[in-house]
Amino acid sequence: MSAPDAVTEPPAQAAATPAAPKLACNTVHLTCLLVSGKRHTFTFAPTLSIGQAKQQVFDQWPKEWEGERPASAHLLRLVYLGRFLDDASTLADNKLLPGKPTIVHLVIKVIPGTDSSDDPKAHDKVPQCQCIIF
Repeated sequence: MSAPDAVTEPPAQAAATPAAPKLACNTVHLTCLLVSGKRHTFTFAPTLSIGQAKQQVFDQWPKEWEGERPASAHLLRLVYLGRFLDDASTLADNKLLPGKPTIVHLVIKVIPGTDSSDDPKAHDKVPQCQCIIF
């Protein structure tokens, strides 16, 4: 009599459930969320300043975001826990800890007068001051 075979999972089923990607414990992983709902994860050193991180995001702008690319990194704003992050502060100063992914909002500042619409009727829809000066 032979001993019963051990029950093992077939290799096809084991490959069907991919493991979550391992994140490096010494880097900060920011998932930037645009107003449009698009998101992308970037990796940074914890000692990097917010200004440097914004420049890195601008330099590595994802292809799927091309239609939303600003003219420069200075037009980007990072929002975390309801606060705009100061460019001079570091990721670590803002409690963006290494090892775990953190979602931040990436806001693109709109410069007044750079509306892509040249339609004069489009400007009629913009709220205007109704003040009367005597």
